Amino acid sequence: MYEKWNKQFIGGQWREGNSETVYADKNPYNDETLAEIRLANVEDIDEAYRSAKEAQREWGLAR
Repeated sequence: MYEKWNKQFIGGQWREGNSETVYADKNPYNDETLAEIRLANVEDIDEAYRSAKEAQREWGLAR
């Protein structure tokens, strides 16, 4: 499996989602599992939104 593809980038850090649901990303040719990804829950999505909003403010000031 490709471990680097099973994380989410939130607030400047790569980490697993906090949902109970795990998605298996499979190669359609041979059905090999390429990565198992723990999906985001509502709290992860809210945190990603807040982090992106804060980063946008900082980028706007850098102009």
